[in-house]
Formats: sequence, C-alpha cells, structure tokens
Amino acid sequence: MSSAEKKQKTSFLSDIKVFFRTLKISYRLDRPFFWMQLVNAVGNEIRPLINSILAALIINGLYSGKSEKTLVLYAVIVVAANFLINLEVLFTANRRYIRKSMWYMVISLFFNSYSEKMDYAHFEDAKVKDLRRKIDYNIRNGRGISDFWVWYHVVSAISGIAASVAILGTMMTQLIHARSSTGEQSAITDFIRSPDFIGIVVVVLAVSFWIAKRTQQTQRVLWNEEGEFWSRNNRRLSKMKNYMTDTKLAMDMNIYGLDGIVKASVDEFVKKDKAFSRRYYPKLFGLECVGLIGGSAGLAKLFTAFFVGSQVLAGAFGIGSFVLYTATIMQFSGAISNIAYAIGAVRGNRQIYDDELGYLDIKNEMKSGTAYPAETAQHIFEFQDVSFRYPGSESYSLQHVNFRLESGERVALVGMNGSGKTTFIKLLCRLYDPTEGAILLDGKNIKEYDNEEYWKLFSVVFQDFRLFAFPLAENVAAGHEYDVEKVRQCLAEAGMEERLPTLPKGLQTCIYKGFDPEGIEISGGEAQKIALARALYKDAPFVILDEPTAALDPIAEAEIYSHFNEMISGKTAVYISHRLSSCRFCTRIAVFEEGRIVQCGSHQELLSDPSGKYHALWYAQAQYYQ
Repeated sequence: MSSAEKKQKTSFLSDIKVFFRTLKISYRLDRPFFWMQLVNAVGNEIRPLINSILAALIINGLYSGKSEKTLVLYAVIVVAANFLINLEVLFTANRRYIRKSMWYMVISLFFNSYSEKMDYAHFEDAKVKDLRRKIDYNIRNGRGISDFWVWYHVVSAISGIAASVAILGTMMTQLIHARSSTGEQSAITDFIRSPDFIGIVVVVLAVSFWIAKRTQQTQRVLWNEEGEFWSRNNRRLSKMKNYMTDTKLAMDMNIYGLDGIVKASVDEFVKKDKAFSRRYYPKLFGLECVGLIGGSAGLAKLFTAFFVGSQVLAGAFGIGSFVLYTATIMQFSGAISNIAYAIGAVRGNRQIYDDELGYLDIKNEMKSGTAYPAETAQHIFEFQDVSFRYPGSESYSLQHVNFRLESGERVALVGMNGSGKTTFIKLLCRLYDPTEGAILLDGKNIKEYDNEEYWKLFSVVFQDFRLFAFPLAENVAAGHEYDVEKVRQCLAEAGMEERLPTLPKGLQTCIYKGFDPEGIEISGGEAQKIALARALYKDAPFVILDEPTAALDPIAEAEIYSHFNEMISGKTAVYISHRLSSCRFCTRIAVFEEGRIVQCGSHQELLSDPSGKYHALWYAQAQYYQ
C-alpha cells in the first residue's frame, strides 16, 4: 500500500459520517437542485423496469391468447407510461442542467461566505491560502461537496434495488409455486441449485467487488496526488497565466524578451502534468476495461440469461417474463454497481471532504465583544505596552509600543520599510490582537467592543487597496445604493473632478473592462484617488491612509494635501508616508525603527534634533531636491 493510500485509510463508518455532513451542506445550499437530482435519478431507474413489465405483459398475452382489446390496452399503457415518465425525466433533467451550471458558483460563494468571516490572520496564513486553492481546484472539477453525482448514484442505486427486489419477489413466488405444483425439477434447475452454480455466482460477485475496490483505490490515490500536484503548481501556473495576459507587463515582455521565461515555465508544468497522467490513467483505464469483461457488467449478463432461460424452459413462467426478469436482474446488478461506485467515490473523496470541512471548521480566535462605541466624534485611543509578532514568526514586529491618539489629531507614521508602521495600523483596526499589552478605546479594551461596530469607526485606504470592475459610483459608495451628490463631492475632493466629464457613462462607467467592454482603464494615480474618495464617502470618525499619494505626481499630491484638513474636518487622521515633506502639516509625527517608536513630536521639534532618526531621514530625502 502506497503512502498516499495509508494516509487515506479510514474507517468506513467515519467516511459515511463525513459524507452525510457534506450532504446536509448540499441540501441547505440548494434544496430544489437536491430534490431534482432525486426525482431525476428515480425516474431514470424505474423507467426501464416499467417498460420491461409492460413488454412482458404483452408478450405473455400474445402467447396465452389474450383478447385484442386487452393487448391494445397494454400498448396504450406502455405509450402513456413512457410519455409520462419521459416527460418527468425531461423536465427534471432540463431544470437540473440549468441549475447545475450555477451549482459550482453556489459552492464557491458558500466558501467565500466563510472566508469573509475568518480572522484576518487566516488570510495571511500560507497554509490556509494553499488549502483554499485546493478547494477551488476541486470545485472546478466537480469533486467533494460539489460532486452531486455521488448523491445521484446513491439515489439511483436505492430506487433500483427497491424496484428490482419487488419484481424479483414475484419471480421467486412463481418459482416456488411452479415447483410445488409440479414436483418436478429439470436438470438445469438442479444445476442452478447445486454448489457449483452458487460458487460461480460468488466468484462473479467477488471479482466484481474486487475490481470496483481496486478501481476506487486507484482513483482515490489519483485524485489525492492530483490535488497535491495542482496545489504545488497552481500558484505558479496562475502567475504565468497572469503574466501572459497582463497588459501592464506587455512592454517589459516585449523589450526584454521575457515571454521565453514564461513559456519555459509553462512547458515545464505541462511536462510534469503529462508524466503524472502517464503514471496513473493507464492503470485506471485497464481496471475499468477488466470490469467491463469480468465484472457484474459482463459475466452477470451471461448467468442471468442462463438462469432465467432455464426457468422458462422448465415452465416456471411465460416467455414474456424472460424479458422482464432478465432486465430486472440486470437492473439489480447495475444498482449494486452504483452502490459500489458511490461507496468508492465517497471514500475516494475523503481527503477532499476533509480539506473542505477542515476549511469550514477553522476557528476564529479573535472573539467579538458586545459593547458599542459611544456615538460621538470624540474618541481617544491608547496603546499600552503593546508588542506583536505574526503567527508562526519568532521575531516581534512591534515591541513595547506606548502611544496615545487624541481626537481630532493629525498623526503621521514614518520610518524605514519593515519598521512596524503597517502592523501598527492593523492592530489599531483590530485585524490582529496584540501578542502582549492592550489597546484601549475611550478607556476600554477594544476586545470588549462588537467587531462590526468597531470597524465602523474607520475609513481606511490600505497600501495594497483594490477596486472592482463595477461602476465608478459603486466603487466609491461600496454598494449598489448611493447618494449621487455625495459621490460626486467625494470624487471632487479626492482630485477626480476634471476626469468625471470625460467618462462615457458618467458615474455608471465601469472601472476596467472585466464586466463591461466599454469600461475604462485607469492609471495608478486615478485608482488611488478613487480609493481616497471611498474612504471619504464612508464618513467615519477615523481616517487612516497608508501611502495615500504614492502613485500621484508631486503636483497632484500638493493639491490634495493643500486642502486635506478641509476634507477630513473634525476627524482624526493617521497616515503613513515615505515622503516626509507631506508630514509637515501634521500635529504629531511618530518615528518607527525596528518595531519601536523612537521619536514623537511635531516636524519642527523632530527636525531640531540632529541626532534623531527623523533628522537623518529628512535630510536623506532633501538632498535630492537641492
């Protein structure tokens, strides 16, 4: 047994429990789709049996001399039954097909809803990111929770077995009645009742189940290793695809001939994929071929015809019943195969189920409090001996930070890259909790506040902000409903006033062309202005800007800062900037170095200290403007 198989070796009972948990999720997500599968599966399974029953009635009627009226009635019943069943199957199949096209989107959105509720720390966890990539890959390939065919085969098997057993019960009743009334046994009947025949049946069943088991074991290993293969390579392949389609990279690709590197990386991945396919798919194909010949689909037909035919020759029942009972036994055999397939699929999906359920079971460690911040603009924040290190890291990003943020202040955070500025902001916004120390809002630990209400205090423009390929107004308002005049005002204050009249659809113009081919491509500076307008539109008492003007030219930057105080009048502002000239209007400047605040004061105060870090940073930049 391979290492992958050992890893997957779990009890059958635990597999079933996990499967039923995923089944409950599927039912909860889309109940109509769930029931459509059930109805369609039952209809497809019963339809051939009904046809066989009616065919047997007609054939037996012909041989037994039934009246023409009776035979016509049988024919009408055959046509009517087929029409009704086909109508039901066609209706549910079409409806199921339409809903199936949205099923994978429903599953993806379901996982997204869990992602939105996760602690921010999980988003930055590489293991969680890789797990989500594996889940997305399996969703696209219809595996795990999205594999509705498992449930379909279970329902087909149960309904097929139930209908087959009911019909075979009548066959056994006829056999018993025929034997008891005649008291005779044919040579063929004696053979069928002999240990030799029973042994052959047992061998056929054993071979069938062995083939099914080996097929599912191979398929399980294949799926697991394929998932691991894509998990390892999907990130790189996605990047390669982005490189080949990103218009912003086209110039560098052409000038430096980088397309050769990209193509080589893709070719390397394709070679690995081909090698992987050659290793497993021939084995799986071979097992399935053996199953067609030697399994229930092959030998079972021979022995079914042999058994039922012998009973017809022995006079146990009419020739029409040969059609019915042969079809019924084959239907029963197919139902057993469906059960074997479903069990194998459940066990083969086990690692995928574990990945999906493991993702859903990720626990949030940041508990939400119940207190609400006071409805006032006068809030005071205080960092009390705060230290922090990221999960999995041994080094501290912040160490013993003490800082008080008064209401209405304009505070700038400056320092070298990696000095702790952005981490300070993440803690302030409670995307993380301090490793040591406490952060207070109005004298109360921020952990005691309801998270949703606490986040309403902040309007933030993060350094790596994102805009969506939605209409401009919806990007600013962060929703479908918005105040048109307020959107225009915020865009004007952010420096987009002159751009608005040039937009083809005004505020309804889509950013980028992802959803609308008539959308516009915007520059980095324009994107930053829109993000700033979004922060202004929220109108929260705290405005936090992480490198708010990094993509703007010096003139645009000067224009924004010239009336920055007017834009956020009455609000508290904290922002990070590497352009120290933009810090001059702030009431205080906090200088970070190696996770500590080493200086704090106004621009003039800090600049007057020639031994200080701020003085060194200021003149290091100033020399390029002299």
